[in-house]
Amino acid sequence: LLPSAFCERPGSTVASRVVISAWLLVAALLLGLLLQASVLWLIVIWAGIQALIHNYYLWQIARHLPIGSSDPLDLRLGLTMTAQKFSQSITSTLPAIAVAWFFAFEQVAHFSIALYLLTFAVSLSFAAMSVFLPLFFAVDAKRDSWRRVCLANIFVGLIMALLFAAGTKLLFQPLYGSAYLTSLEIIWWLLPTVTFFPLKAYVGHFLTASGYNISQIIVNIFGHLVGIILLAVWHDKMSFVPLMAWYYFILILGPLLPLVW
Repeated sequence: LLPSAFCERPGSTVASRVVISAWLLVAALLLGLLLQASVLWLIVIWAGIQALIHNYYLWQIARHLPIGSSDPLDLRLGLTMTAQKFSQSITSTLPAIAVAWFFAFEQVAHFSIALYLLTFAVSLSFAAMSVFLPLFFAVDAKRDSWRRVCLANIFVGLIMALLFAAGTKLLFQPLYGSAYLTSLEIIWWLLPTVTFFPLKAYVGHFLTASGYNISQIIVNIFGHLVGIILLAVWHDKMSFVPLMAWYYFILILGPLLPLVW
């Protein structure tokens, strides 16, 4: 949310409201933790505040609509965008569940730690790209312009991969110790995927704005199906760490390549 504020004009009340909303949610959850609230109540707090914030913004939008406006609600667009975002976001959660179908608890724990850190890198990439999205959306439809934008995203991803590698090298063992060196090995195998995180974020935003939601849903679901088939066929024939690398590469690059093309 914070990078979005930089895209607004200086002193924008919209940017201020976005930042305040984010801090309000964090403060409420921290208060719940201090009061030793149960997980159920933390979920209720999170969902309740999210509902209030979203209804506030809906009220702001409705307040600025022309009086007597009767434009129909595009329900199909809303449903397809929701499905597209869901098919994209499950890349952060479904892999750990899929791995649990085929491997023991200890291996799932190693992969989950690596996945958590990579998801953290994804969130940073998406936040960084949101600063530059207005510039990237200004690109025309020429093939050479599209190529330059893709290369610029990959360049940003390469810098983020180097920073992520440096942070992992410095902080992983002090935080997790030697008991989770398998997780560290998985991270090194998966490090090249960080290079493509900004490009994946940009392509997703660009195609969503262009109305290509169904295409994204199809390729995202196809990527997950291929990944699960890979686990089902090779889980007892290939070493754990290389198999996790191939699995994650399919989840990231499988949907990305046809969308870029």
